Amino acid sequence: MIAILVVAHKEISNNYIACVKHINGKTANNLFSFSVEKNVEPDLLRQELKQHIDKLMQFYTGVLILTDLFGATPSNIAVSLCVPGEVEVLSGLNMAMLLRALHYSTYALSECLDKAYSGAHAGIIKVDNQEEGYW
Repeated sequence: MIAILVVAHKEISNNYIACVKHINGKTANNLFSFSVEKNVEPDLLRQELKQHIDKLMQFYTGVLILTDLFGATPSNIAVSLCVPGEVEVLSGLNMAMLLRALHYSTYALSECLDKAYSGAHAGIIKVDNQEEGYW
């Protein structure tokens, strides 16, 4: 099983996990968060995140890190810890990405990564009141 780790600014990571609980009625045992505080040095954050990942790797076959914004500190520290095939990173987090990652977390890391990526794209829909199904 893959560990899904949400790495994001301040409380965003915890809020995504709360949304999963709201939608699914429970929180998945393999879903974790790492909140990035504004005034903490990136090197210290990187060290703390590495320790978190190392612990997860003791129990899971891989870690898929989902970050909120590409190029921002959470994404940058996550990318610096990427190990292809063991620790992978997707940036631009949305709920479709997170739910898809959880759904496929029993698959190989590469497949979970691909499904989360495609789920993120499929979850972005331009909607207007002319579309069928619009309330």
